[in-house]
Amino acid sequence: MLTFNFEGGDPRRPERGIEMPRQPTARTAPSTWLAASTAALAVTWACIAGPGDDGHDALRVEILRSEVEHVLAPAFASFESAAKELDTKVAAWAAATAAGDDATAARDDARTAYREAMAQWQRAEVLQIGPAGSSAYVRGGEDMRDAVYSWPTSDACRVDEETVAQGYAAPGFDVALVNVRGLDALERLLFAESATNACAATDEINQAGTWMALGDDEVVRRRSAYAAVLATQIHTAASELAQTWAPGGRFAGYLAAPGEGDSPLRHAEPGARRCVAGVRLCGSDREGPQARRRRTRSARDTARGRVQGPRAHQPGDAAAAGVGR
Repeated sequence: MLTFNFEGGDPRRPERGIEMPRQPTARTAPSTWLAASTAALAVTWACIAGPGDDGHDALRVEILRSEVEHVLAPAFASFESAAKELDTKVAAWAAATAAGDDATAARDDARTAYREAMAQWQRAEVLQIGPAGSSAYVRGGEDMRDAVYSWPTSDACRVDEETVAQGYAAPGFDVALVNVRGLDALERLLFAESATNACAATDEINQAGTWMALGDDEVVRRRSAYAAVLATQIHTAASELAQTWAPGGRFAGYLAAPGEGDSPLRHAEPGARRCVAGVRLCGSDREGPQARRRRTRSARDTARGRVQGPRAHQPGDAAAAGVGR
């Protein structure tokens, strides 16, 4: 097994028996652990990459297997565990709210579970490869990242509109636009401190008075029910991602045997031969700065011009009050 050492030595010279850290320690924050892991893999891959059959194919495959075992599988497994707890706690909050009980403690438990799930997702966020990657830019991408966390395509007003319409209770909501689903939409529902909405006064729910007609208690009830739907969707997506990178999983097999079967990684292709850990692992080599800018503008357009900033470090900030009641 090819592993890596971050305590010392020359990272440009891969050696057997040098082990990649399997879990973050008190001295190594998750982001540092992941950055060190991906940097070492990138350097090692660059050192052995070369045109044609240069005799390093077996070593390349071993690097990819080590990447799956020590980075991808643990990251998505940890998130799946946190997402399961989040699903349980949000469901308890929704049940307490629907029953008319004091749901304060249940909501606080759900918020705690949300913070943990978001912390675990931040480790996986940079691993937008395989099914988590964009189908437009990543080989084998299936756009599953946006089902979990779609920032910057986030829109608190759209979440409030769905709260009024109860679109979350309709069949097929799992394929609704990503700006009303995922962790960013769940944050709006879970951390909103008042029964105000985030839409402009000219938006229909305010002009027609449909938001005002709900009343504070009904707003909270619908938010908790909506949140329970989203938490279950997130848990489902997390389970699929964890399974695909687990030993014997679909994409774990693709990286372990590039070029075989229906693997999207064609072994003789230069892009696959340079496949290294990081935000563009297995990504298309054709996306340049202009393409990235176009993709960012497209995300903003999809969000109808109301794009929120990242809130992972301070859950609840995105639940800013809008129009007063």
